[in-house]
Amino acid sequence: YLSDITGGSMFAVDNGANTVSSSYSGVDSPSVGTAGTYIKGQGGLYFYAAGNSGNNWSNFDYPDVVIVGATGSNDVKASWSGYGLAVDCVAPGVGIESTARGGGYSAPSGTSFSTPLTNGVAAMIFANNPGISAQGVEDILLGNCTDLGAAGEDNTYGNGLVNLRGALEAGGPAGPLVLTMGTLVGGAIVNANVADCTPAAQVVVA
Repeated sequence: YLSDITGGSMFAVDNGANTVSSSYSGVDSPSVGTAGTYIKGQGGLYFYAAGNSGNNWSNFDYPDVVIVGATGSNDVKASWSGYGLAVDCVAPGVGIESTARGGGYSAPSGTSFSTPLTNGVAAMIFANNPGISAQGVEDILLGNCTDLGAAGEDNTYGNGLVNLRGALEAGGPAGPLVLTMGTLVGGAIVNANVADCTPAAQVVVA
């Protein structure tokens, strides 16, 4: 049931996951948007597959779910990939080599592969920026996609093709950390302000 998928996703973030992805049907169900809002409220990001039936998802646009479409090796949207206003970005989803049931390997296609790939990029942004907020990660992820189709965000590719290298280079370590203080003296107390972090986040200064 879809409720098992969304419930499991919320369970994951409640138990320490920063990123969660669902490769399943039902992206147009309002419960997907509700789960995404809960997950972001807990400091995580929710990724959901756009589906493989060629649907135009322009009748909704969840603010807290990253919906992912599929492209082929030519960086063109797969004919069967969901698209429309709701789609936030795309990732490779045609002929993706993977392990196969019963052993060996196969190269299936679907937004079920594009979505966890995008989830992995977000996870690496989190890892590269200790303490960054979920919204900060989403901004870096979508802001550094490779633009495809019409210039800027569009209803075919969203913000474009996910770009791991671009996201990590643009994000850099730790995000916008600014320390303003006087001369440090042993035993003195110094106050510092850290922006774009989740509550009680660990801040690493190197």
